[in-house]
Amino acid sequence: MEFFYDNNRDGVWDPQRAETPRIIRERFVPVVLDSYLTGTPAEKAFVDRLGRGGTNCLVVAAASGMQVGTTTRPGELMPLVEKFRALPESERKPRLEEETGPADPSKLPPELPKGGLALTAYQVSLVRERNGELVRAPNIMAPGPCWPLKVPLTMSDLVWGTAEESRALLSAGTQKGQKALFPPSLFQRIAMTQAYDWMCGYQNSILTLREGELSMTVEEVTAKEVRLRIEGFSKVGGAEEGMKTCACESQRSCPHWGCELRYYGTARIDRSKQALSEFRVVGLGDTWTKVRRADSRYGAEVVRYPTGILLELPADVPANRGGWPPLAPARLNANFDYWGAVRPGR
Repeated sequence: MEFFYDNNRDGVWDPQRAETPRIIRERFVPVVLDSYLTGTPAEKAFVDRLGRGGTNCLVVAAASGMQVGTTTRPGELMPLVEKFRALPESERKPRLEEETGPADPSKLPPELPKGGLALTAYQVSLVRERNGELVRAPNIMAPGPCWPLKVPLTMSDLVWGTAEESRALLSAGTQKGQKALFPPSLFQRIAMTQAYDWMCGYQNSILTLREGELSMTVEEVTAKEVRLRIEGFSKVGGAEEGMKTCACESQRSCPHWGCELRYYGTARIDRSKQALSEFRVVGLGDTWTKVRRADSRYGAEVVRYPTGILLELPADVPANRGGWPPLAPARLNANFDYWGAVRPGR
């Protein structure tokens, strides 16, 4: 919501907007629900009772599941608190229900594979200043009233790895100078779903990996840890030359746009736990496209935009252990083999 970070966006300080974090902290229990994977039949019934309040807004509900109201504005929160207080006690208390039927596995949020690896990918659209410095680009994608335009936007996503991929990463070596490949299937998954400018494409694009790899070099070994240097590159989507002559009418139907990134980073392996204690890799490069950033329209001219991504370990919280990555087949892309990181037939 914009009032968390952009209180002065209209040039006027809004006291109500400034009070919103305190109001939410003291009077609400924030909950994030996945409307794609609603869970068991009883959990789905609870979500259905909440109703739909639109997109990019807060849905305020009682513990019974009854919707109190929706809002995108900070000044509307306290009236909803008063509306909640006016409800009968039976509607304010939780309504416990027994499961009446078997759960549909396709509706249950999956879990990170045992022994698997989760990484957070941060997507950053960049612009180059006159002095050559790269800075975050203003947001031009705002899909709803609570996303202010012109404010720089950093998108984030989860990438999951299998137990086998995790073991391959952790067995990079224990001799200084030793080299190994970052698990190829995990790298493909990262490159095909993350290694491009989301503001030029869209969040659920899947670009073919034409070429690329990550290498891991042992830089330091102690009794406690192994420190790795990580370097590599990716080339996803089509080649830039092919886009100059293509007659595609939109980015979504165009196989010619793409991106090239170079990767630099480090990782630390805790030898006693046989687990990553640090993983931080930056990818920098360019995305070529016919999408004009100024208005998000698809034009005739091919342009290049600086692109950056950051990969790091996520916080060890339930959302990162059970939050299904958006590009996984159970959600938006049934035609994408998530664990194989390939499209069918490729």
